[in-house]
Amino acid sequence: MELKKIFIPSAGVDLVFNLNSLSPYAKSSIIYDIDHDEQTVIVAQPLNPLTKNLEYDEMHLTTIIRGEKGKIRVGIKCEPVKIIKKYKLAGTNSVDVIQLRYFPPLIETTNIRSAYRLALGSHFSINGKIIYLDHEYITKKDFIFYDVSFAGAGLIAPKRISLKTNPLIRIKKHEIIKIGMILQKEGKDEPSKMEAVAIIPANAEIHRINTDYSKTHVFIGIKFFNISSEKEDALNAFIHEAQVDGLQRLSNF
Repeated sequence: MELKKIFIPSAGVDLVFNLNSLSPYAKSSIIYDIDHDEQTVIVAQPLNPLTKNLEYDEMHLTTIIRGEKGKIRVGIKCEPVKIIKKYKLAGTNSVDVIQLRYFPPLIETTNIRSAYRLALGSHFSINGKIIYLDHEYITKKDFIFYDVSFAGAGLIAPKRISLKTNPLIRIKKHEIIKIGMILQKEGKDEPSKMEAVAIIPANAEIHRINTDYSKTHVFIGIKFFNISSEKEDALNAFIHEAQVDGLQRLSNF
């Protein structure tokens, strides 16, 4: 694998933080320019921008290539040099970018699959329900899906509903719940109307709870298991499509 043939202008990439930790996370971007002699690269500022105050232990620039046994993700260690406002592209376009310095060698990354977290919003969203202690809880009333990855999801639940304590906030780490997800994306003909693309049933383990998320809400991190191969493929396709959509918005396609 030759680094110079993999990391090239217009290549879709992910900036992965804390790759070798238990909780890596990623931000999608695209390469605008790269100088392999100076080992510097210019990438688009992610939709969720990188700031000077972001704390992390290590950063990698990664992308997917086709290997002998199928698609694999490879990466190189890097560090930010500076954030540049209104970087001039070809023509009259200008965008916010980040200049990175990278450090060979190229490595194959195996921990990235669960690192990318899709922040849900107006273009891609999830509705659904949770069954916990034989009670059913539904989105928009008892909780919302904040983000989703190949491995799990982040939920936000109000501490009180109609002046009563929300039972979901009493959930404990390592408890098991049943969950149903309706994956939705913005309609092509009616952008204001979301359309369902798949229904994903799964079991999940409570992986993390942050009761101090805000004065009114808690954050609950869950880890999926017992998802069928067919449903896992549907979830992967949903996240991948969202990544592509994000890159298109970054590139002004």
